Amino acid sequence: MWTIRTAQMNAIADDTLARVVARIAAAVSAAYPEVSIALGEPTFTGWVRGLVESAMTLDLTREENLHWFVSWNARLGVDTSLVEQHPWAIEMLGVRSEDEATRVEAVELRLQGLDEEE
Repeated sequence: MWTIRTAQMNAIADDTLARVVARIAAAVSAAYPEVSIALGEPTFTGWVRGLVESAMTLDLTREENLHWFVSWNARLGVDTSLVEQHPWAIEMLGVRSEDEATRVEAVELRLQGLDEEE
């Protein structure tokens, strides 16, 4: 049996996070090229990583949901953020008693104006 040390686990986690950030950055750059152009590299990738880390503090762990979180911010541009423009979204995402997919879907529907409340 092999023993994996904490440092090895951390290296694996860091590598996985870097790969996830790279995939999300590529997808967001393709969908919102104005954001990656405005920020330039490596600032754009750092911006994406920061957003991914913020999303993870809200207990978003699935890559597609991390992508949604970054995309919502990209839609708003680089001069503002989801936290500033739609603080209710952060509150909705922070309800840990709800399933992750359910929380993300509810925010997306509300951003589109399709939820039952509006």
